[in-house]
Amino acid sequence: MRISRSVIVATTILVAAATLTLIGPAQAARLITGADIKNGSVTGKDIKDDSLTGKDIKEGTLKAVPKAKGLAPLKPGKSLTGAFGGAGGTSTGGRFGEGITFQQPIQAAAADITVVDTNKNPDLSHCPAPGQAARGYMCLYFTYHSNVGTVYKAFMNAAGYPNDKVYGLSLYYPITGSGSYASGSWTVTAP
Repeated sequence: MRISRSVIVATTILVAAATLTLIGPAQAARLITGADIKNGSVTGKDIKDDSLTGKDIKEGTLKAVPKAKGLAPLKPGKSLTGAFGGAGGTSTGGRFGEGITFQQPIQAAAADITVVDTNKNPDLSHCPAPGQAARGYMCLYFTYHSNVGTVYKAFMNAAGYPNDKVYGLSLYYPITGSGSYASGSWTVTAP
């Protein structure tokens, strides 16, 4: 007696179903690996929403995230550090300026952040060394400077956003002679 192909397939399916019922879905999941799945056969419909983490995603494939409302503000007591630099050219008077944008907004009113020009007004209690700033302080650590007076600042709030977040600031340097310049690093710590 010859067994038909359909009987063999049906018997195989019945045995597989019985085995899965006996061992349970958890064991079945351990038996199926990535090697058992054909490349390119799993789509977004097959993946549970919000189940992937950052390391599962190739960043270069991402577009704008529809639900993102912007960066979370810097947590109180946490710091950001960056670089600054500008020059006044051959002017012998007036001022030159530059803008600094923080990598994350700071949840604070501009009046709650004190900027310290460590070149003209050292303040070791709040600005002890490059990369450091006390809570509520932004420290400007000058590496190079010439023919500039004490820097003054104006904080920036993004247009259309509440004034309880600071996104960066503009620095203005009074020019005291031709060939003025200033550069260095800054650190700000959220209040």
